[in-house]
Amino acid sequence: MATSHNLLLYHRVPSDMVGTVLYPLNELKSRYPDIYAKRVQKYQGREWLLTARIPRLNCLWNDVLHLAPIHPQLVTNALRQAGHDPITLGHFVIPSSILKPDRTVVYWYRTNDRAANHASEGFSWLAESGLEPLDAVPAATSEYFAQAARDGQRPLAYHRIPHVLYRGSLETAGLTVVETT
Repeated sequence: MATSHNLLLYHRVPSDMVGTVLYPLNELKSRYPDIYAKRVQKYQGREWLLTARIPRLNCLWNDVLHLAPIHPQLVTNALRQAGHDPITLGHFVIPSSILKPDRTVVYWYRTNDRAANHASEGFSWLAESGLEPLDAVPAATSEYFAQAARDGQRPLAYHRIPHVLYRGSLETAGLTVVETT
């Protein structure tokens, strides 16, 4: 059984990645401004996140890498089942054991209430969280995917799925990549 000390986490392989290091969005701003300009567009309509602070890590939302404790194929399958046409993507497989514990928290994402989600109770240190790998997409996520399909909107792929937030960059050389189909 996996524990928070040996979870497998996933991060999409950026199509425009330069080199082998994954950088948080705010670090891309100075290193690769053109890539930053493209990636920050995903926050249109959610600009408040660009200044949201993460309790425990004492940093901004975009100072961290966002990792998921669910195999991306499960998310792809749920999107397809809801009526979306997800594209095939590669995802890095990241063992949680390579992450520095004092830089890693779980964002539980339990509700649609912004204030409740971003209160300190919405975050736990990964090492103390008891987080287990997800073997299915949460019902709230599936319902959100279905509603987005009915509304003709493109959904956020990891809505209402716990996130593991890592403050810092991550070397990916040697990590396994899995492809969704």
